[in-house]
This record gives sequence, structure tokens and C-alpha cells, in this order.
Amino acid sequence: MDTVFKIRVFLIILFLSVFAMVQAQVRTEVTVRYRSNQELANQIENAVAQLINEANSSYAGQTKLSLDSKCFTALAINRINSIWENSPFYCAEGSIQLNLLKQAAANFELRNIPVLVNNGTGDVENAELVINVNAAGKIEDISFALDYHMYSKIMDSKLPAREYRQKKIITDFVENYRTAYNRKDIAFLDEVFSDNALIIVGRVIEPDLTSKEVKLADPEKVEYVKQNKSEYISHTKRVFANNKQIRVFFDDIDISISPKNDNIYGVQLLQTWRGDYYADKGYLFLMIDFTDDEHPKIYVRTWQPEKDEDLFDLGSFVF
Repeated sequence: MDTVFKIRVFLIILFLSVFAMVQAQVRTEVTVRYRSNQELANQIENAVAQLINEANSSYAGQTKLSLDSKCFTALAINRINSIWENSPFYCAEGSIQLNLLKQAAANFELRNIPVLVNNGTGDVENAELVINVNAAGKIEDISFALDYHMYSKIMDSKLPAREYRQKKIITDFVENYRTAYNRKDIAFLDEVFSDNALIIVGRVIEPDLTSKEVKLADPEKVEYVKQNKSEYISHTKRVFANNKQIRVFFDDIDISISPKNDNIYGVQLLQTWRGDYYADKGYLFLMIDFTDDEHPKIYVRTWQPEKDEDLFDLGSFVF
């Protein structure tokens, strides 16, 4: 009787394990809409479906991704694998419908792709993906998107054409900048920071490592360090090496333009930063030069814990 009972318990556990795996391994049907070229839409649809369902399968099986070079550029495969190592994700939706959005230089974009991201503690967090596709229908890159309502507020369709284009470049840059931390992409950070960048890093001296909740840092316990680019990149390399997973989130974005140079923008964000042993939340300011749209440069990066202080903005710096 005891043996029969043990067998029944084993079978129940086995059933529940298989059921949980089946539940996690959702197959997502993808529909991409683009009336101008249905053949291209179908090709992109297949590429996105491969990405999403390979992620679903690999997440359930806790395996590495296997991406087909027919659907992805070499750069995309490298970047997606880097994200996967630090922030694996899956899509729990049975079906998603996406609009293919035409971008500059004959490229395309797909937004608002809902995913769940492993946060490193056994739980998952809601996120959205942005997928960039080239004219040949191959996926070129992916990044974690800004919140939909935040993005919609920034990208007001009533903006003048030039300002709309500039803000689109800025939001793309911010999303890629954020995702660079998820994929621990030191080469990207080294490229986007000017050699003469001014960087002010803030850090909580005595963080509460027992609390899962990330709160605004206590100004009484914050130290500020001024760094040049070389120092900042060296420090960031050590941070990447010492943390299995890094997650960065942005809220409350405010974009301003310099009255002296319409290629210089200030971007102010409420940033939540989480590593394995340290977390903080505060206001990040970036001064970015978009003279070369393809290669923007960050000239200033600052961090402060609270908004009721005098926050850094474009008026705080002479350039």
C-alpha cells in the first residue's frame, strides 16, 4: 500500500511538472500588418514568430537560444544572445498583432510586444520589446521599450515634422541605452559617451540589501563621484563582471532642447537600477549631441536621488 501511495504521489508530481512546463511553453501566433508589401510583412512575421517562440521554448527548457541566420543579422544574433544571458524572457500571449512601422533609411520597427522577463529572483516582470527590421526583412536588433503611455506622450503626432523626427531618434537612443545595461554592452557605452564627457555618479552608501523594494535613496546616505569617460567605463566593466543580472527602468521622461544649439538635447529620466547586491532609484540627466544622427554622443551624465533638489538640466552646463 505504501509503495502504491508513493507511485501515485510520484505520478501527480510528474503530471504537475509537465503541466507547468506546457503552461510556460506557450506558442504565440504572430500577425504583422503592412498593406504596402504583404510579401515583406509575411517574411517579417515569420522572423518575429521564430524569435518569440524560440524564446518561449528556450525559457521553458532553460536552454540557450538557437536563432536562424535567415531571419536575423549577425549583429542581432549577438545582441539577442547577450540579452538572453542576463534577462531571459518569454511571451505568454497566445497571439499578437503588430503594425509594421516605416522608419528612416528603409528600415522598419515593431513595438508593444508584451513579454515577461526573469528578474533573477525567480519572479518575472512585465516588459515590452521593440524589434528593428531591415529592408530585407531580417531582424537587426531588439530592445526593451519605454512604457507605452510614456512613449505616446513623447511622440505626439501633432509635433512639427523635424521635432517629431528628433524625438523619435531620442526615444530610440534611450531605449537602446537602457537595453545596453541588460546585455552588458560595454562597447556600446564606450561608443556613445564622448571622450570629454562629464559624468557624476551617485551611490547610496548603506543600501538595504534585505529589502526587495527599491526606494528613492536617502540624501543623507548618498555620495557623489565625478568621473571622466575612462573612469566610468572601467567602473562599469567591474559592475558588469560582479553582477549576473542588471536591470534598468526609466520613467517620467522630460526632453528639452538647447536654445543655443538645436542639435543638443537634455533628457531627464527617473531611473530604477537593480543589480544582484545593490539597487537605487533616482533622477538621471543626459546631455546628448545629435549633430550626427547615426552616432549621438553623451556629453553629460548625472544622477541625483530626489526631485525636490535642484535637478541638473541643460542650464547647469556650459558647452
